[in-house]
Amino acid sequence: MFAPHLSWRDEPLRDRLGERLGLPVTVVNDANAALWAEHVHGHARTARDVVMVTLGTGIGGALMIDGRLHVGRNGMAGEFGHIRVVPDGRPCECGHTGCWEQYCSGKALSRFAADAGSSLSGPALTEAAARRDPVARGAYLDVGRWLGFGLADLVAAFDPELVLVGGGVSAAGELLLEPARRALDEALVGSGHREVPELRVATLGPYAGLVGAAELTRLAA
Repeated sequence: MFAPHLSWRDEPLRDRLGERLGLPVTVVNDANAALWAEHVHGHARTARDVVMVTLGTGIGGALMIDGRLHVGRNGMAGEFGHIRVVPDGRPCECGHTGCWEQYCSGKALSRFAADAGSSLSGPALTEAAARRDPVARGAYLDVGRWLGFGLADLVAAFDPELVLVGGGVSAAGELLLEPARRALDEALVGSGHREVPELRVATLGPYAGLVGAAELTRLAA
């Protein structure tokens, strides 16, 4: 129906792929697929209420309520990356400004490094951060804090028992999650008077979406 990072608007993707492949096609949001994979095979197997954020070029999201994926009326629930966290902030591909993913994503990591005079990005930036390169560490500290601040709003809204972080950027592990946990505790309403949900990296990492798509296709067959 709408893709912020692609020129698709009301694109009949399922029908066109089905025609080309000669097979039944199921179309599912990648973050929903990732959360379903974690529900079947990963950390979310025993959890009923889960928020998942996937960090890559931008931010994807998925929500499980009482053991079921919540996709919303239009199938667009979980577009957490386009929550506006900075009014009149950085322009976003969705057409608005100040979206969360402009401050917390792989793109945001690269922008931080570039502003500090470094050409590092992607896995090279992660490796440099693990070697305690100050610019790379600063990038993960900044993006991790933005992750925690955004998660605080999601936890306040949905009160989940578990928060999962997936996508390619999640490969950084505690480089990302440590500052995120501190920011989450700092920003969460009622912190100190409530149980803060566990924050973990997805078991299946960047492969969660692929596994979940297979599982959901099996259910739809």
